[in-house]
Amino acid sequence: MYSDSDEYPPPYTYSQQVCEDTYLNHGDCVKAAKYCPSDLMNWVYVKARKPYPRLNATGFLHKMKNKRIMFLGCSLMRQQILALMWTLGYDRIAWNETEPEDEECTTRRRCFTDEKYNITFCHQFMGTIATKVYYEGNYTLDHSLRGRGDSSCLLEDSNIAVISSFDLVFVQSVAWWTNLGTHLDSPTSPKEWVDKLLPMVYYDAMKELLTKISVQTETVFVLGQIGVDCKEKTLPEPFSIDRIPPDHGWDSAPKFWDTSLHLLLEERLNIKVVDARKPLMQSVHSHPASGFAQPDTNDCLHFCINSASVNLYLDIYWNEVIPQLWID
Repeated sequence: MYSDSDEYPPPYTYSQQVCEDTYLNHGDCVKAAKYCPSDLMNWVYVKARKPYPRLNATGFLHKMKNKRIMFLGCSLMRQQILALMWTLGYDRIAWNETEPEDEECTTRRRCFTDEKYNITFCHQFMGTIATKVYYEGNYTLDHSLRGRGDSSCLLEDSNIAVISSFDLVFVQSVAWWTNLGTHLDSPTSPKEWVDKLLPMVYYDAMKELLTKISVQTETVFVLGQIGVDCKEKTLPEPFSIDRIPPDHGWDSAPKFWDTSLHLLLEERLNIKVVDARKPLMQSVHSHPASGFAQPDTNDCLHFCINSASVNLYLDIYWNEVIPQLWID
């Protein structure tokens, strides 16, 4: 349940100038200024009739001192790390960018190191990945044909070594998968066939990635938001899987969520699972396309970057994961 409350102050006061001085994607700042109400940080997630405890910035900095943390995933992860920077008080950041050696691989990494606490924060983009080409009769699923969004090079040993060098890695991977069948649709790879095969492709890819990195680093798999019906919504609504809209294949997200959980259970991987779906999917009021006067945007996937909904990821990480790490 969410509550609009002035009595529980937000973790930071959103500043358009700070967004301009720290952004990873300028579109987040543009959408916040153009579409998003200014009071979205006032919403509070209430659990068991109490405000859900927020991330403790001081505690986080001390806990993560001399550590390296990576957010591995698409733009949803990008928004989380940016909200983390603001929560920790950073108001100007020069991100260090690293492009992959393979120009056809979409997986840019951007990092920032705090000098006082020697903490490195990175966002590594990950779209969709595959371990091989799949064949069935006259059909072929060649994932590399998707072009932009193919992050399969992350499975190469050199990139696995980079990811594994971090102390803590958050992984979130569904949003770019839901519409993959449309991207690969062709006479030899029809969408209907691809859609049926995708859970297997996803399982194989996530198994290879997670098995390799979880051996060497603390790994957290995140079940988070997918797109919702947010048009003309100004208040949170109860979440139901049956109400996920078909836009961009979003209604296929549950099969990827289920595949993830099956994988982690079957392979018995040493990975913590954070399930943030219920509170985040309730936040239909917090998207750029929410409300009544947004005719020129259909973004019901990303949150407004100036909303408390993004920070809820961080609050859950703080309460369910971070304090339990590296306990002597």
